[in-house]
Parts: sequence; C-alpha cells; structure tokens
Amino acid sequence: MLYACRQELDNALASAWAPSSLYFSGSTTGQCAGGWGAIVTAEYWSFAVLEPALYARQLTWVDAQRFVGQQILAIAPTAAGPVDVKLEVSSVAESPAAPGVHQFAICFEGPADSFLAQGTYQLRHSELGDFAVFMTPVARLPAGFAYEACFSHVV
Repeated sequence: MLYACRQELDNALASAWAPSSLYFSGSTTGQCAGGWGAIVTAEYWSFAVLEPALYARQLTWVDAQRFVGQQILAIAPTAAGPVDVKLEVSSVAESPAAPGVHQFAICFEGPADSFLAQGTYQLRHSELGDFAVFMTPVARLPAGFAYEACFSHVV
C-alpha cells in the first residue's frame, strides 16, 4: 500500500486497533510518496487488558536484584489467547538519577521463537507473583531476543 506521509500510515495502523481488537501484533511496510521516497516500516504493539491490580504493584530495586539468573514468565497476548514466554533475567543495573529518584533497569533474554513487541506485559515470578511491566526489545541475540524494562521511583 502507498502512504502519502507518516500521519496517513499512523491513521491506517490506528484503524486496525478497534476497541474490540484487544489482541493484535505484527508489522506492516508501506512506501511513503509525499517527500520521504523511502520504505517506512511500522510495528504494531501488542495490546491486552490487564488486571488493574497488576499496575498497582511497584517493583523495587531490592526485588529486581533477586531476579538475576531466574526465570520469569511473560504472558503474551495472541489472537488465540495468552501464551507463556519464558524469560531469563540476565542483569539488573542502577542508573544515575536526579535527587529523590531511584532508577534501574532489568534486562531479560527470551527465546528466538517468541518475539515480544514493545508493550506492557503481565510478568509472573514464582515468589513475587504477578505484575505489569513495560518492556522494549533491545537486541537480536544468537539464541533469541534481549529485552529491557526501565523503572523510576520517587524516594
């Protein structure tokens, strides 16, 4: 399909995300005609309705440090229903922040056959239970994909 500009491409993608379409992921490529003269690729994000209580849980730095080397399940929405994707926590790292703010990141590694698009997922840990986390894919690895989740807490 030929798209005149990025806004037209965004509108086309948005129309595919009707409220009744709670689960959708994939990608599309369209050629922009209006001044870009290039191929534009847009990736759909996965959408799912998560329990409100999952958003209320605050994952702390102390919790994150316990995760290193452990498996966590990411519950990924699909058209056929939720799928469990096993992730391993490869590292956690603190970041410098403004006074009164604590920042850290958790890095995950996942399998090659289950790519997770950028989005909010329900994660499940054997001891800490379930919580909602926004994750971003950051690298393609020989054995799969790397993801990162960043956190900022006012202290």
